[in-house]
Amino acid sequence: MTLSSPFSTLARAVAQGIQPSDLLLDLHREVMAATGGAASVLLHRTRSGDYAASSCRGFDDDDLRGVWLPAGEAAAIEARAADCAAILSFTSPSRLGERLKASTALVVFIPGPGAGALLVVASPDLPAAEAHDIGARASVEFGLARELARLGRAAAFHRRIQEMLLRFSRGVSATLSLAEAFEALAHETNTLFGTRRTSVW
Repeated sequence: MTLSSPFSTLARAVAQGIQPSDLLLDLHREVMAATGGAASVLLHRTRSGDYAASSCRGFDDDDLRGVWLPAGEAAAIEARAADCAAILSFTSPSRLGERLKASTALVVFIPGPGAGALLVVASPDLPAAEAHDIGARASVEFGLARELARLGRAAAFHRRIQEMLLRFSRGVSATLSLAEAFEALAHETNTLFGTRRTSVW
């Protein structure tokens, strides 16, 4: 079993304008097919050092909540997956094993801006020799998909700022009241940044 041709899902996504969330679902489907895995989840590191789920296939929405990999367990798993990919066996009690409902998993390190991520495929059915090749390709494709999602969020954020400033300038032109325009700008700024108070000097 191997993944489809390199970057085939990414190429299709870019050509067809697929949303990053749909792209990640397609990549989860591909890696499950390539590994014979029962489910797939992408974990990101939180500020506390724990890992939480950001996308998945084969799990219910309720399964995604909470900590998947506590910081205390994370260091050992990160070390195992540092060389791109590793097959793990959960022989002793493990939070990750319990969340996966599996005794084995393929863990792939996904590089990216800031903290990396971990792709975890439950119950892979492949020889360990194939794990590195599949992991290397999955690492690149999931890494690019994460970057596309990050760039999409950044572009959307900048568009909202541009729209807000355009409304401000139109407000000043329409009412000729700088105070009212600043009040509207401060309100929109609070909404955009999730703050309670904005001052304009």
